[in-house]
Amino acid sequence: MNQDIGMMFEELAHSQKFGRIHHRFLNDLQKLSALLTHCDNDENYHEIAEGDLCWYEKHTGEMVLFMNHPLSFNRLPSYDRIEERLRAGNITSLADVLDADFGDIILAIELKRGMGDSFRAIEQAVELLEEKAKNRYWIDSFSPDLLRMVKSVNPSTPTSLHTRYGVYGKYVVINSWIPPFFGLLNLYQLEHVDAITVTRQYLPARFFRACGVETNHLYRHVIGSGKKLLFGGLTTEKTFLEVQASSAIAGYKKWGTEFEKPLTMTYE
Repeated sequence: MNQDIGMMFEELAHSQKFGRIHHRFLNDLQKLSALLTHCDNDENYHEIAEGDLCWYEKHTGEMVLFMNHPLSFNRLPSYDRIEERLRAGNITSLADVLDADFGDIILAIELKRGMGDSFRAIEQAVELLEEKAKNRYWIDSFSPDLLRMVKSVNPSTPTSLHTRYGVYGKYVVINSWIPPFFGLLNLYQLEHVDAITVTRQYLPARFFRACGVETNHLYRHVIGSGKKLLFGGLTTEKTFLEVQASSAIAGYKKWGTEFEKPLTMTYE
């Protein structure tokens, strides 16, 4: 693992609290404000807000960084439409979520889609995050190439490679809208990746759990390669608690609307 990695993952790993990730909360300032009132309310959890970073390069060369989930097939609406929605407050800018009022919230920034120079967009985003949210953010992506860009801008920025189809032995399955679209990568050769985020709800390997195969055994090479383990797509309290009991450091809560209610460590 990169020895220059920032503090974020290490702090989560050594904390007594598990990371509870709230899906797309960075895309909605009302949800982000609500989450702020519950940070530190539960001694068992760090509250983490996740969102989708997109970008548009204007004809003037100005880069617009905003939080919004793309349309189907990873498409972006026209820039005119995005600009209109930004003015109306229906789309949140990256600068908005880095406002000082939200300074207690840990941020998980997923790189989604952009129009224009991706490297320049990532460079500006990382510089802004380092200035406003140092040691309380990480950058996630399904694309190993985008994460490589992140590390070239700042080697200490924590990165997570997201996968819908999981980890099998020493290999993680990549699936991205950016070439290469699909493939296998050796965990021990991903020096620009500090963590693996596995989307459990789509994962064929989740069925191994029913056969008695422990989560820590399935993902032993993630830990063995020096990376941290996170889980996405946790659609029930039971699966969330199963993941919490493993070597994972955080998981995406994707059920219900309440996030302040303490969970009980009881599951079969």
